[in-house]
Amino acid sequence: MNALPQPAQFSPRRGLSCGEAAAYIGLGQTKFLSLVGEGKMPKPVRIDRRAIWDIRDLDRAFDAMREEQAESTASAGIDDGWGDDTP
Repeated sequence: MNALPQPAQFSPRRGLSCGEAAAYIGLGQTKFLSLVGEGKMPKPVRIDRRAIWDIRDLDRAFDAMREEQAESTASAGIDDGWGDDTP
């Protein structure tokens, strides 16, 4: 009998690589880096030559983008699709 493959073990961590940070937000690396350049996503912390994104900074930036979108769509009378009943 063949053993079933085991799922990959994930060790939660605070710092993410560029690809991981982009995937965490749900974007490709190119769009993610574009948002970093625009100041909508945080800049990385540099550790030697590595660029590491703090997951807490990513969460704050994503929340801010959501709030900004909700405010702009509410003022225009557009349903933002988030389902939060914002007037």
